[in-house]
Amino acid sequence: TEEVAEVLDTFHVISELPPDSFGAYIISMATAPSDVLAVELLQRECCIKNPLRVVPLFEKLADLEAAPAAMARLFSIDWYKNKINGRQEVMIGYSDSGKDCGRLSAAWQLYKAQEDLAKVARQFGVKLTMFHGRGGTVGRGGGPTHLTLLSQPPNTINGSLRVTVQGEVIEQSFGEEHLCFRTLKKYTA
Repeated sequence: TEEVAEVLDTFHVISELPPDSFGAYIISMATAPSDVLAVELLQRECCIKNPLRVVPLFEKLADLEAAPAAMARLFSIDWYKNKINGRQEVMIGYSDSGKDCGRLSAAWQLYKAQEDLAKVARQFGVKLTMFHGRGGTVGRGGGPTHLTLLSQPPNTINGSLRVTVQGEVIEQSFGEEHLCFRTLKKYTA
């Protein structure tokens, strides 16, 4: 199909460009281990010499609930565990989960998912980096950065954290030099 051709073309382009041209390959609406394994297979079949990190993005309520079991299944595959070399990023989405079940239910499920994902990672000896896909508005997970960081479940940051900065808040966070320093200070304090 046209969609399959587009995906394969994308991977072929990735294989031709320098490895530092890309960051992680994020799988939107991830639901199962097969989502991650399919991307790993595509990278291998398209001869990508330096494969991208593959980051599942769990967004819907059911997917957040299933995320710990999905990651446990992945970590139990020897090939996969060796490939990630003890490090895994997992992205959680705030906007779709909020739309799916309401902000309060979503906030609780996001919290529980992070706790459970961290527990699974510890069980398998994997250093987990939580990647937060927050938007600028409260409905999309936005809010004051320092409060957001303080509200993370215990044992889920462990020295690394990744966040998105949505387009609508880039200007207010990074539009001027003093804002850049203030934002950096909030994230590193």
